[in-house]
Amino acid sequence: NNRMAVLMMDKKPRLYPLHDIGMEKFLKEFHGELLVGARGNVSEFTLANVLKERNISVLKGDSPVFDKIVSEVIQSSSFKDKKQIIELE
Repeated sequence: NNRMAVLMMDKKPRLYPLHDIGMEKFLKEFHGELLVGARGNVSEFTLANVLKERNISVLKGDSPVFDKIVSEVIQSSSFKDKKQIIELE
């Protein structure tokens, strides 16, 4: 439907705030409606760079809704190796 939700979480949330160039480019170039949530320095820095160029909806990383969505994704995940999804602290 040309709509996407993206939740970004850092594996090591206290890293120096660099940005994820690939994810940043994807989010800037996606032609559709975006809802983006970020938690951790790198994810939040990447989100801030995207917000400079386009208007998107933001889900705060400290929101209980963020935790609920991540929990549901982990439980319903079809990943064979659940280690691909990083558990929250």
